[in-house]
Amino acid sequence: MKDFNYYAPTEVVFGEQSEEQVALLVKKYGGTKVLKAEDMEAIYKMARG
Repeated sequence: MKDFNYYAPTEVVFGEQSEEQVALLVKKYGGTKVLKAEDMEAIYKMARG
């Protein structure tokens, strides 16, 4: 096996009102947009065209 580094910082937030923290978390990591995925089949269809 070749040497490699894998860096995957992840923050997972759970709770009934965790969605209220989305804006703060997006800004915390320098993001400006959010993709909310609820219906994965619809997303797969959209991606396939």
